[in-house]
Amino acid sequence: MSHDALQLAGDLRATLSGVRFPVTRSAAIELRKCVSEYAAAMKSAGVPPEDAVVAVKDVLQEAGFEPTTHSESTKAALTPQDRLRGHVILWCIEGYYPRDQSPVHDSHVQAVAGSRSAQSSSRTTGR
Repeated sequence: MSHDALQLAGDLRATLSGVRFPVTRSAAIELRKCVSEYAAAMKSAGVPPEDAVVAVKDVLQEAGFEPTTHSESTKAALTPQDRLRGHVILWCIEGYYPRDQSPVHDSHVQAVAGSRSAQSSSRTTGR
């Protein structure tokens, strides 16, 4: 793996280690940016996509986000950590295969940040 990718892995690990719940919109944007940059660096270094996903899962585990047996299809409730882990993996795939060069898609950030941002927005706009 390239030096850039290794540096970005460390940056992602540090960002993940600093995550607090509930995740704020700005924290979700920063995290997605870190994941996307790391995935793009791995792609540029010739890392196959399946290995990039494994590498992101390794960073998640190193940052304290243990794998879970829960999934969207199980009856067990997903924890906020489970949901964030799923989003990070999705962001890795999207960073490896970007749809376009546009900024972060708000729908994914909103899903991680939860309704907290929407509530504060409605308070400030009166809607």
